[in-house]
Amino acid sequence: MLKSKLLAAVSTVLIMAGCTSFGECPLSASYCGTFEGTLPAADAAGIETTLRLNRDSSFSERSVYIGKPDGVFYEKGTYKIVGNVVELHLNGGERNYYRIENNQLRRLDMQGQPITGALADNYILTRTAPCR
Repeated sequence: MLKSKLLAAVSTVLIMAGCTSFGECPLSASYCGTFEGTLPAADAAGIETTLRLNRDSSFSERSVYIGKPDGVFYEKGTYKIVGNVVELHLNGGERNYYRIENNQLRRLDMQGQPITGALADNYILTRTAPCR
């Protein structure tokens, strides 16, 4: 009986938050905002990255490869929250992943797994502004 009431309460909260199924939320106002940082790059001094997660589940990302003359790139698409991971769905069909941490996002690899190695702690974007 208690389990049924708990399941009903959790389901109600998820529905009110706009979630489509247990643990899969397309939009959460607490995660939207602007995140910035310099990510490691194989062929540049770093990638200055600005990621804006909007209230309507859309995102825009600006990547500047430091020291590269034609090194500015823009991406747009939609995102959803699955557990503690932000899935970016780029307009070209690719996906990028970030793990939600304390007021920051940690870039994950192309399979959604943590990046390991000497530079693992440098894949961080910090929240610089709330939602507009």
